[in-house]
Amino acid sequence: MLRPLLLCICIFLVPLSISHAQISYSYNSADQIKARIADLNPPDKGLPDNEFSLVNERRLVDQEILQLRSITQQSSDPGKQLESIAHAKATVSKALQDISAADCTKLTETRFLLHNSISASITQLQQQIFFSLPFGYQEPDPFASAPWVHDANSTDAVYCASWKKFVGDATNQSRLLEYFDKMKSQVTDNAKVASDTKAHASALLDLF
Repeated sequence: MLRPLLLCICIFLVPLSISHAQISYSYNSADQIKARIADLNPPDKGLPDNEFSLVNERRLVDQEILQLRSITQQSSDPGKQLESIAHAKATVSKALQDISAADCTKLTETRFLLHNSISASITQLQQQIFFSLPFGYQEPDPFASAPWVHDANSTDAVYCASWKKFVGDATNQSRLLEYFDKMKSQVTDNAKVASDTKAHASALLDLF
């Protein structure tokens, strides 16, 4: 009875003897990589003595190297995303001006459609730059309160008037367009963070 108990205790304690260098790492920021670089100075710091642990150490390091290489291969150039933001802003700005200038009693279309380009531009932009924004980014969308739903019981002239009220004057239009400027700043900042993370990932790869 005592022998199996001791064996179970030994098996339970083996993982506790594994060096901290054998922990599986997951990098989500430059600070985590910098901490790992400090942990590997000197390079042989914390290496295990027995062969089994060395094999396990090598396996974990190989996984770590694959993850770091993946980070270094990720694009941190925000050029295309910034172009998409600029294009969307210009399209929406033009639509806001058209709505503001529209005479709701003399619509050129059988239906009021001037708002469609706003919806299409914002939806496409959000899809294009979703992964270029920081995780959890939740900038309030000023267009969320726009009168997107057309009451079937109201005329297009009434719907047009509700959009003109939402768009407002030039000052309010500038406030609406700030949405794109804030998104541009976030994409730029996130690209800087990604570039910094790539640089530290490269430095850590050199240590391996």
